[in-house]
Amino acid sequence: MSRDSEYTLNIPALHETVDDVLGWPESWETLCLRRGQRLVGAGRGQTTRDGS
Repeated sequence: MSRDSEYTLNIPALHETVDDVLGWPESWETLCLRRGQRLVGAGRGQTTRDGS
């Protein structure tokens, strides 16, 4: 293994249904970053019961 292959940003795609994705705004804080019409990135998060 080369030294460069130890560091990667390759993250496998999520496998969620369209219904799951459409439900995100109801149960997650969802943020999208766009440049013009192009989606650059998206993220989501939610607090846990203990507030973390």
